[in-house]
Amino acid sequence: MLKITKATEPLNISTIVTCIYGPPGVGKTSLASTAEKSLLLDFDQGAHRSQFRKDTVQMSTWADINSITPEDLSSYRTIIIDTIGRALDLLSADIIAGNSSKMGRSGSLTLQGYGELKGRFTQWLKYLRSFGLDVVIVAHSAESTVNDTLTERIDAQGASKNEVYKSADLMGRLSFVNGKRVLSFDPSDTAFGKNPTGIATQQVPGLAEQPEYFASIIAGTKQGLMKMDAANSEARDQVESWKRIFGTISTPEEFNGFYASAAETKNKAVSALMSAAAKKHGLKFNKTTKLFEVA
Repeated sequence: MLKITKATEPLNISTIVTCIYGPPGVGKTSLASTAEKSLLLDFDQGAHRSQFRKDTVQMSTWADINSITPEDLSSYRTIIIDTIGRALDLLSADIIAGNSSKMGRSGSLTLQGYGELKGRFTQWLKYLRSFGLDVVIVAHSAESTVNDTLTERIDAQGASKNEVYKSADLMGRLSFVNGKRVLSFDPSDTAFGKNPTGIATQQVPGLAEQPEYFASIIAGTKQGLMKMDAANSEARDQVESWKRIFGTISTPEEFNGFYASAAETKNKAVSALMSAAAKKHGLKFNKTTKLFEVA
């Protein structure tokens, strides 16, 4: 039986996907490693360069991924994919090795191969989340110039990068500004970002002094998303209540009796429902008298 969460019920957000991208050497792995109980999947073979490395699995082939079991992940709360570009390279090699006649040509993926890459990456990401784990995707940034404007995007091949953009609940850019490491989740004209809870752009603190820095950002984001959903649930419940009321009234006097209370909600959907219900009964709202009257 389906477990249905009603529109008026809040969702429990237990896991999120975060993407952190930036240029080499800015400290992306160190930042990600301050997530809660993290396990680093080191596709780049560069974990030794991080000052704050936690438990690590070095990935040489995609077969290493397939060997991971739920028991292996049972003591962790966060999986770090470092980097997504290299992970997709290994997955591409595995796809070509499995069917070189259709999926690859001269060592590169065919159009069909890219479709397989997108599908398998999406399935794998869902698989990781099914264990109740937060996922942090680390990516290098790729720069390009369009109309003399320098833009930054994540460095990953094919349409799979679009799956990263779509799957991420939170996406931040780590960069150097005046010699300081700055983390920003805000999207801009020149860089991608996702910031649903309005996290302020901030200088990254000394991670030795704040070893749970990124864990607090992830936890705060989940709490913020749940508060937003709860507020939306309350608004939806309010709309349903007024919808029932508007279905039982028909005269100008009745609409005028409910007008003040409906206006106090400051809910545009409630206002639209009231206007539509009044119009159905041949009424219009007089903006001067602020009363409903016969049209």
